[in-house]
Amino acid sequence: MLDDAFGHAKLGETRTELQRLRCEIAAWHKHRIAKDSQQQYATPLKVLNELFTKALADIESAAGGDTADAAASWADSRRLDRALVWVRRLWNFFGSRFDQRDGDTPAAALLKAADEMVWSCYIEPFRLTGRPRNAAPVPYIEDRFSPQATPRDDPPPDLKSDVDAAFLANYLKALPVALIGLPPSCLEHPWWMIYLAHEVGHHVQYDLPGSLNWELVGSFADRLFATAADPVNPSVAERWKGWGREIFADAYSVLTVGPAALWAIVQFEFGSDNTMSLRRSAYPPPIVRFSLMAALLQELGVDAASGLRGVDPAAFVHGDPIAVGTRDLRAEALADFGLVPRVVNMLTTAVILDGHTLPELAGWDADAFTAAAGSRVFDWSAALSAASKPYPEKDVRAARYVTAGAVLAWANACEDAARAANPTEQAQQREVRRRHLKTQTLTTVATCREEGTRAGEALQKQRPIDLGEQLAALVMNAPGL
Repeated sequence: MLDDAFGHAKLGETRTELQRLRCEIAAWHKHRIAKDSQQQYATPLKVLNELFTKALADIESAAGGDTADAAASWADSRRLDRALVWVRRLWNFFGSRFDQRDGDTPAAALLKAADEMVWSCYIEPFRLTGRPRNAAPVPYIEDRFSPQATPRDDPPPDLKSDVDAAFLANYLKALPVALIGLPPSCLEHPWWMIYLAHEVGHHVQYDLPGSLNWELVGSFADRLFATAADPVNPSVAERWKGWGREIFADAYSVLTVGPAALWAIVQFEFGSDNTMSLRRSAYPPPIVRFSLMAALLQELGVDAASGLRGVDPAAFVHGDPIAVGTRDLRAEALADFGLVPRVVNMLTTAVILDGHTLPELAGWDADAFTAAAGSRVFDWSAALSAASKPYPEKDVRAARYVTAGAVLAWANACEDAARAANPTEQAQQREVRRRHLKTQTLTTVATCREEGTRAGEALQKQRPIDLGEQLAALVMNAPGL
């Protein structure tokens, strides 16, 4: 039997580590509050600080008792040590993403602009409906190929590694801190912040009803099911229902940033006939996505050509069969392609929430995306391409229109450079334009900031102290690392 001295010492080590973690979190919170002079992150920082404070207090209370059973005492110390590691992992996950905003770094400059792009795309549906909202999603730079929204019911990859973290799923769903990861390529090409429009669309669909039950996810999927209903082949409607989240986000991105959203998806998904015709469980075939977004633009009176850049969706669904086992991918894509008009009609006319259609909720303005004089996106494209610094607008839509203009300006720059005499000259011209456009885009989007508080409202009933109690209970019964 181990001497009691060692058991008491082990429990003392646990308490020391707990105090160290408490001090680190408190110092981090003080630093972040000092940095947040505009109180942009007031809600998530308050939530995180209070829940970690309560979680550590509960863990400390659990570490306060002594037992005569040495084996039980050692087992309890190990349990509490694991709990502290889980709390640290959760804190590091959020803390490292906020800390990317520190210093005079490329990441800080990008995220200053990305914050404005997210706010521009997120806030309008809540203002229109008057529904309470969560704090806007927090963008950060993630070492991934594509942007990614982290919903509240999906444990982030950092918290899944080496362990089944299903026990955290319900907890994260209740935590009003939403995140969006941006790929590192945005650091040098900030106009690809345009992908934020799609990712924010996910969070709008999760958050807009103002509850934790994601009603809009289910109701929108049901609308797709009804729209695609086929009595001969019920599986068609089922797969469209399964695509509900991605179709909502695609449509929302079109409605907030126009043809630039389509061009972003085209350049991300374009490939061989096989690739373009292959559907996935969460996504339609790429060619159907292109067609749906283009048809939505056309239905709303905006030319989709600047988004398609020469791609003809119809050309991909006609031709020789693409055989994969017993399946013909082209025939499958053609069947879904044929449903696009019905789905677009639903997207533009159906009442989605509180008497409003999806275009109304997203703040759709066709005039912003037309090539006529006075178009805000085309005007911004010209201003960003010019040598002079454009004067920013103080308007909630400005950040997303500037970003859409930057996408258009970059596309034009690439086309202009392609006319140069040789590849070396083409590369040089592109690089000159890229550097200029990078500076203009980051500066202009950041200075389009709409002033005022951005504190969340929707989940105040879900008190941070309650969340701290839940976290302590979860991590004290968590699996080993």
